[in-house]
Amino acid sequence: MDGQTQLITVYLTVCDLYRKGLWVYGQRFAPYSDLRFTDEEVITLYLCGLLDGKCPIKTLYEHARRYWRDWFPHLPSYGGFVQRLNRLADVFPALLEHWSPAGASATPIGVADSFPVVLARQTRRSTAKVAPDLAASGYCSAKKLYDHGVKIHVIGDEQPGTLPRPR
Repeated sequence: MDGQTQLITVYLTVCDLYRKGLWVYGQRFAPYSDLRFTDEEVITLYLCGLLDGKCPIKTLYEHARRYWRDWFPHLPSYGGFVQRLNRLADVFPALLEHWSPAGASATPIGVADSFPVVLARQTRRSTAKVAPDLAASGYCSAKKLYDHGVKIHVIGDEQPGTLPRPR
């Protein structure tokens, strides 16, 4: 698909979804803002810029100003564009939720945690001979002590209403 067809397709899709309920997520605090450049156009420019690989917003804006100026004649300044984009930040999770496939998530939700297992305290940590291949000297900021030991990392699968089950 060429760039213009992609731009038109994204714009029409965004306009349709915006009319069906995405408008609820857009912030509208100032009643006197200039709306010649619509929210649909802001979302379209952002999505098309990301699809074209223009990742920093400044690069995305410069690309839009340089190549898509005919399609968006009321494109504001960079500051105005970023301000409008920030006000529409809550639209993107709803848009992603709409485009995501329904059903269970592809990856289970997990909780990660780590904790130290002290094998030798502060005074003996430099001469400790316990598990020389596994253990190392370190500092535990939670307990505020230097030790010789190992650190255990645990990932637990989410279980609603109870503690996570270790993976």
